[in-house]
Amino acid sequence: MKQSRGFTLIELVIVIVILAILAVTAAPRFLNLSSDARISILKGAQGAVKSADSLVYSKAVRHGIESIPAASFAQGNIVIETEFGHVDNSKENLLKAVDLSGYFLAEYEDQDGKVVTTISTDKQLDTTEPSWQNLFQCRLDVHQASNGELLFNLVHIGC
Repeated sequence: MKQSRGFTLIELVIVIVILAILAVTAAPRFLNLSSDARISILKGAQGAVKSADSLVYSKAVRHGIESIPAASFAQGNIVIETEFGHVDNSKENLLKAVDLSGYFLAEYEDQDGKVVTTISTDKQLDTTEPSWQNLFQCRLDVHQASNGELLFNLVHIGC
């Protein structure tokens, strides 16, 4: 009798089953990469806004307006509004201070009547929708503290 070389059908099935089990356990990690990417993009926007605020604050100190509640200064032909030397968090003002092209911005008032600017990556924000905050669970909210500092709230439940 001739000795056969190669694999039997049972051996091939066992190898395929083992590979399938490995793929099923590894797939969720790779499928979550898009969520991680969206979160990283929002963190990048947060870093850009923080950097711009730091630059604006240093210029405000140089101009002597860091202790004034509401002031402004011109940088070329762009007028930047400040609160105690920090960038005012209005939508228009943030767009003057930072290049946020590729992001969608919306502005609303919180329960205290303070302006909050929301930055999102994938949808046009419609703050007129009553439950819009429940719809956009992948966003960065920019608040302004009473001392002018910018505060950030990263909502990434729905990323």
